[in-house]
Amino acid sequence: MRVCGCVIALLCSCFVLLAVAQVTHPSEVNALRAVKSSLSDPRKHLKNWNNGDPCKSNWTGVFCFNTVGADGYLHLEQLQLLNMNLSGSLAPELGQLSHLLIL
Repeated sequence: MRVCGCVIALLCSCFVLLAVAQVTHPSEVNALRAVKSSLSDPRKHLKNWNNGDPCKSNWTGVFCFNTVGADGYLHLEQLQLLNMNLSGSLAPELGQLSHLLIL
């Protein structure tokens, strides 16, 4: 009975860790928010960048790896901002997107 309880507790802990870990790396979320704040977006293409997780909530122009990285987080693969009538300068925090392959 005691072993069964330990196994159940271990399985529950693993499930919680997996559920929590499938989010975008916090430094990448902060970088995207900094990029958004440095740009003028008159047509509100990036309005959904205020809500949820970039990889889980399908932020406009944000594309992520389909798998969780070795660190347990999702990472950005592409940032596509063409033809959105954006202006301004890119924030230096863009350098925190270390897994970015396409800009």
